Amino acid sequence: MKKALFLTIAVVLILSVFISPAHAQDIVRWEQISEGMEGGQITAIAVDPQTSILYAGTKNGVYKSFNCGISWLESNTGLSSFDITTIEADPVNPSVVYAGTRTKGLFKSQDQGASWQAINEGLAHYRIRGLGVHPANPNILFLGTSAGIYRSFNGGASWTFLYDGEFGPESFNSFAFDPNNENTIYAGSGMLGVYKSLDGGNTWNRTEINNSGNNRRIIIDYQHPNIVYAVNDGSLYKTTDGGDSWASVSTPMGNYLYALVMDSINPQVLYGAGYYGIIKSTDGGENWSDMPFPVQNPNLASLIIDPINPLVLYTGSLTSGMFISTDGGNSWLSRNKGIKAQRITDLAYNAEDALTLYAATWGGGVFKTMTQGANWTPVNNGLDTLLIDSIAVHPSNSQTAIAGTTTGKLFRTINGGDEWTQIYQLSMYVSPNVITYHPNNPNIIYVGTSEKIIRSMDGGSSWQKIENGFTGYEVTAIVTNSAHENLIYAATYDGVFKSTDAGESWQAKNTGLSDLWIEDIKVDSINPEILFASTEGAGIFKSVNGGNTWVAFDTGLPSTYTRAIWLDTQNNQVYVSVEDYGVYVSPTANANWQSFNTGLRAPFVTVFKSDLLNDGMLLAGTDGGGVYKSVRYTFNHHIYIPITVK
Repeated sequence: MKKALFLTIAVVLILSVFISPAHAQDIVRWEQISEGMEGGQITAIAVDPQTSILYAGTKNGVYKSFNCGISWLESNTGLSSFDITTIEADPVNPSVVYAGTRTKGLFKSQDQGASWQAINEGLAHYRIRGLGVHPANPNILFLGTSAGIYRSFNGGASWTFLYDGEFGPESFNSFAFDPNNENTIYAGSGMLGVYKSLDGGNTWNRTEINNSGNNRRIIIDYQHPNIVYAVNDGSLYKTTDGGDSWASVSTPMGNYLYALVMDSINPQVLYGAGYYGIIKSTDGGENWSDMPFPVQNPNLASLIIDPINPLVLYTGSLTSGMFISTDGGNSWLSRNKGIKAQRITDLAYNAEDALTLYAATWGGGVFKTMTQGANWTPVNNGLDTLLIDSIAVHPSNSQTAIAGTTTGKLFRTINGGDEWTQIYQLSMYVSPNVITYHPNNPNIIYVGTSEKIIRSMDGGSSWQKIENGFTGYEVTAIVTNSAHENLIYAATYDGVFKSTDAGESWQAKNTGLSDLWIEDIKVDSINPEILFASTEGAGIFKSVNGGNTWVAFDTGLPSTYTRAIWLDTQNNQVYVSVEDYGVYVSPTANANWQSFNTGLRAPFVTVFKSDLLNDGMLLAGTDGGGVYKSVRYTFNHHIYIPITVK
């Protein structure tokens, strides 16, 4: 074990382009700094019917609870991917748990999540969408992938491809088994609704569901197996003849229902979860009631019912973590202690106060640290939602910040987040994606929205739309340069735009770009003619003439889906977030990308910031893993010693 670890260290030392000669014995790795930042994205939940151990799959790995969610422990040993898409417990053997991942296939634990092993023999597709454990024989597994169904007869030791859909490669998300006939199986597809097999999965036929679309969940009435419910594209459908015909079921959730469960004692009692919360029916779906929920628009993607006590329910949010009800859905309590899966949308600080950092999240609101990440505190008083799109801090006053919300509003605090006050309302359905203070004049503030750019010249008291030559939409980044105060670049889903007069007029700068969906842009702080732009599907591009022409800069990247960029001008390095693959670093002179992921569990970095207290180090906000920082360690006599560089 130790030998393997030392070999890994040696490889990192050899390959890392980050480490300077002066630190030839150092190791640079990522460490999560999310203490106090609990909750976040729950992607899947399961409960063991024998022990009532609760498992939660997140964007930051698997968590386990022995006390009904009161506290959680990380259970990630052996996982090579922490982006969990599905989790299932063996109904017979309480030691066995399965976890599906977004990029690395399926994992199995035989010790209640203490350790995991990949079980991918025979799989050609590693993006796992759903897993079904056959109740009659838990060694029989059905696996839904991004391109078809697989089956295993030996608990996942090997897999055989079964079916890829009626018209070619199709994703499959869910499975349900007839309790009276072990050969009758339903499968929910990601495109064409519900499929049915009458021979144990050997052959499949598409049922005549009225809405062909993404099926998230299938429930069979265990007393009347011809009655089946399907959550299809956010709507609920029901069949009473085993899928020969389906009828739409009206619910208060409309088209935003994502999960469904049935009471284990009374099949007439159903619970649904979705974007707006929890609904309940006591008459087989004929009538529904909205149930009270402590969070507005919680975006609930998963829901399970305790197999021992049907009054106990668990639901997982894509924004606000885990919740439990012990009274049949009438009341809910948050249960997030120990879960670190916050989705970070933005990070902000100023150079005058390097210890104070703000994090905008989707579901937890705004968090603040005054210890550079050692611990975090929520600061949300006055905000109308906990879904925060963007945040920016005054260049010379860390107590003043502006936050943009998904409700299309701008809020300002002048006391470090103790209180927020609304200062502007955007048009309906317009999101404030990015907020940028002018580096030399904090009274000038730019906000990039899903439509245009708006600008304030008086510190946020009034705002005007910028339009002269600016035709882009979905503004993703706005960058300025303190040495050239009138120079501004904007990244949009219509390419790159440039202004040389502080935003009064704009020109498109897209020559050479093969993809105009620009995710981020960074400008060299010394030479503003040097730019880097990331794209949705064509990799990284570089310009050395102020955006007049662009050339591809993606040699060595594992994917063309690139996101956040950080430009370290002092060390002539550029960093980029690659969707599903983490962080890569390259010299700015020539594309020679190398992985920079040691210690980083979250596969998607949303935003970079420099660590102002440690030269050359970075802070990274992630999609479902909270905040990370890069730390330089020295390896000496088998002991890691962190080095603080000031």
